[in-house]
Amino acid sequence: MFVRDKLLERIYPEFPAKEYKKRCRKARNAMEEQKVDALFITEKENIEYFTGFMCGHWAAKGFPPAVGIIPKDGEPILVTPDFLRGTVERTAWVRNVRLHSDTHTKPRDFANLIVKTIKEMRLTG
Repeated sequence: MFVRDKLLERIYPEFPAKEYKKRCRKARNAMEEQKVDALFITEKENIEYFTGFMCGHWAAKGFPPAVGIIPKDGEPILVTPDFLRGTVERTAWVRNVRLHSDTHTKPRDFANLIVKTIKEMRLTG
């Protein structure tokens, strides 16, 4: 896991971080109305829309290049393979990133990291 204290220069800034935060805020408002504790996002378009994270690995089979969790309260989290760390740092505004180190050798363990992250966020209900 790493939490970036300072954003690196973003190579592919589609929008300023302020826009992504606004999108998350709107989603949180809808979550509040629907009594949803968190959004679990896995599709490329949704990851890009809410986090800005972009990469060319979405066609890979076996695991997604990122999973996003947007809690009703708190900052969004991205879970991604460690080999995409630089891409996350340069494209996403999300600062809380959980890195999976054995994605190629233990792809099923990626799901365990997601479950662990959800439990740490106390979203077990």
